Amino acid sequence: VPVETAWMAYSPEPQVDVPKILSRFAERAFRRPVSAVETQPFVDLTLQRLEKGYEFNDALRIAMKAILCDSRFLYIVEPAGELPDHALAA
Repeated sequence: VPVETAWMAYSPEPQVDVPKILSRFAERAFRRPVSAVETQPFVDLTLQRLEKGYEFNDALRIAMKAILCDSRFLYIVEPAGELPDHALAA
């Protein structure tokens, strides 16, 4: 299946939907709960692309690629001591 047809999303309210979508994606990628502060740069990136005229899917795809290039995805970094449940599961 070509990438262009494999995944399609649309939002009449991107200001509301982008943070939700990227938060769920980041939690899966980082293998732990994430805060709005952590996802805000990716949300901003998406909204900037939308303002420049990018399609919704393309703008989200850019942010998702950025999440997958982030060190929090590439490496599991946990503080010393007892690990929380999500860290043990990762």
